[in-house]
Amino acid sequence: MNGTNNNPGIALSGESYNNTFNNNTITVSGNETDNYGIYFLGGFFKPTDNNFTNTIINTSATYAARGIYITNGGTNTNIFNHTTIYTTGNESYALFILNSNGTILENTIFNDTNQWINHTGTSETNLTNTTYATPNGSI
Repeated sequence: MNGTNNNPGIALSGESYNNTFNNNTITVSGNETDNYGIYFLGGFFKPTDNNFTNTIINTSATYAARGIYITNGGTNTNIFNHTTIYTTGNESYALFILNSNGTILENTIFNDTNQWINHTGTSETNLTNTTYATPNGSI
């Protein structure tokens, strides 16, 4: 997907339950801000039990690209296994989580990302076998 701003590759919200995504490459770019590879938006209903396996995420923006963006109670046991994330742009993050619980990332590579992780609020996240392959990233 290519646009100016606010472009999600995959967006899950509300009652997005028990979805399986296998062997996908997601590429999102824009000239301005807020481009997301995978976007979870919570609320009263939360995306739950979604599984992503063998996923490559490429996001770019002038400002604020997010590989995986989870916000406002946006998850409840969503699993990413064998995921590689590339992000470019100022204040861009491979993984951005705000007030959300139950995200599991296994065998993840943060590769060539501007920033690795922004984890804010009362979020609980499990990262197992994670590779930080960027010399200038931060948590």
